[in-house]
Amino acid sequence: MDKTIKITTPSNLLGVVSRRMFLCIALFGLCFLCCSCNSPDNQFASPTESASRTESYPLELIKVRAIEVPDLYYSFRNNNGGDKLVGLGMNAQEELATLYLYNPKTRDLETLYSCPNGYHITNSASDPYWIVWVESNEEYDFGGTEAYNWSMKAMNVADRRIHEVDAGITPKRSDVLGFRYIPDEMSISLNKLIYCKTLVEDRNQTASQVICYMLDSQVGEVIQAIDYVDVSEEWLKECSIYNNKVVWCKMSICNDDNDFRMSHYKYADIYLYDCDTRQVEQLTSGDYYFNPFLFEDKLALIRMPQTRPDQYVGDGEVAFMDLKTRDIEIVADRYSNFYETNIIGEDIARGFPIINARYISWSNTFPNRNLVDYHNNKMVALELVDFNWVPQDPTRADEYEINIVCLYDDAVLIQVNYTGENTSSYDYESLTKTFYVELP
Repeated sequence: MDKTIKITTPSNLLGVVSRRMFLCIALFGLCFLCCSCNSPDNQFASPTESASRTESYPLELIKVRAIEVPDLYYSFRNNNGGDKLVGLGMNAQEELATLYLYNPKTRDLETLYSCPNGYHITNSASDPYWIVWVESNEEYDFGGTEAYNWSMKAMNVADRRIHEVDAGITPKRSDVLGFRYIPDEMSISLNKLIYCKTLVEDRNQTASQVICYMLDSQVGEVIQAIDYVDVSEEWLKECSIYNNKVVWCKMSICNDDNDFRMSHYKYADIYLYDCDTRQVEQLTSGDYYFNPFLFEDKLALIRMPQTRPDQYVGDGEVAFMDLKTRDIEIVADRYSNFYETNIIGEDIARGFPIINARYISWSNTFPNRNLVDYHNNKMVALELVDFNWVPQDPTRADEYEINIVCLYDDAVLIQVNYTGENTSSYDYESLTKTFYVELP
């Protein structure tokens, strides 16, 4: 099925933009993807040399109260201000197929949309005015080769009207890297939707695009593209927008040696686009920065350092860039003093940072209740007060773990996992609950 939408291409855009079927790129779990042009004549200094490192932010406990919310999947990339939460729920086939809107202050839960039979929602993005999601009939397996359908849809929150943004049919996975070709993390600001997309000639020959789509006029424009190349050479992925600024990640040179870096590519560069001037600027070079997230003139991202001896998983470092100065600071890594002594630093995979006007959050491979307060140069850890939920045993309220799953303007969503004795006697639903927490 071909889907025709209004897409324009600037005359000065490098690379050929195909008018065929729109096909997809993908986010493969917490894979640390990215790339970089590492040419000898590169004019940019390596962030490896120029990034400063915060050795020891002071740690402060902040007392907060938690409000239980429905047990839904809340995407960490949604940014709707926190007043109303967009969540995904399971269908009878245990697939994320229903879209909900929840108000944590009034406790109102509204069902917005359900996928047609055989389809499920793969990712979503939102702001106070628009909700965008991708639905697909891809099966949940990792060895198949058949093609599948996908469709990107947008809902106007005010009137609940839905229109299709983009759609396509795509080969299931890349032979080289095993990635799903489907639009990955989307981002919304001021009526603009930014997403990365891959056009697939065969399972490995791809053309990458960064698309800016106006949600009200339903017109899209390719703002950056790479012509058809082997996906192991170059790929555009992971984007974010705030007001008139857009960032994305360009990955390059497939990594066949984990002794160099524990990532699918050897290099990953971050690029900045100004929607007003239509100028593109390269922010990093010769290193591996990915998972960018914009807020005002600030950028949160992850750096993947080169592999150390006896390292077993990717040891991502949480980084902060001031776009006014282009200075990069590493604010959380294996040396951070808030990690417990029984945690082995090199076994921590950090990813998916979010930044607001005061804090930076991120995901770990284990529960993380910490935030970086970059205004006051300190680390804060959430401590729940007046909290009495423990499965069937209110006398053991100290036996739980807190994990931040989403950062909003003035609040966070957390998951609380019960870790007390005899957990094998409980099912998952009785061991884990989701809560809404307002930040001071």
